[in-house]
Amino acid sequence: MIRDLSIGRTQRLILCNETTLTRTLPEEKIFEYLRLIVNCHESSGSAKKYQIGSCSSAQKPAIIWQAVHEWHALTGENMNRVNDAIQTAIWDALQNGTVAVHCLAGIHRAACIVACHFLWRHYALGHKDVPCDPSAIYASLQAQRPAVSPAYSHVLNNYQAHLRRCHGGPQL
Repeated sequence: MIRDLSIGRTQRLILCNETTLTRTLPEEKIFEYLRLIVNCHESSGSAKKYQIGSCSSAQKPAIIWQAVHEWHALTGENMNRVNDAIQTAIWDALQNGTVAVHCLAGIHRAACIVACHFLWRHYALGHKDVPCDPSAIYASLQAQRPAVSPAYSHVLNNYQAHLRRCHGGPQL
């Protein structure tokens, strides 16, 4: 769970690996409130792979399939448009429940998307208590998930510049 980005007892942002969401018997009750899964390593797939929490009940979470490692083929503008849509969906889903962001290991691609959510909340929503310095963001992520390692810096840096242009803030 990413404490800095969670907004309530059942409204948590969770950075995890794929295995966590495909287990049949979850230990974590928070997944009963799962409203959105952001899959950062596949561009499509079957929702049947997910077994945890509300994935196994009648109220299925929405799923965003977005292979972040393929974003190198996108222009900066298209990459930021996709990222804006993901960040808005994360925020909207957090209003009613939990969001799980994952890739295979939960340390690079998914961590980058969660790092972008820090930036989006800071610039787009004006949450000044949320860090906007990439080093501070990754330090926070590593404090909660030690295996996290900064990667996809082109995505994070491009997105921060985009948010500054669109929402204000010092230009680098």
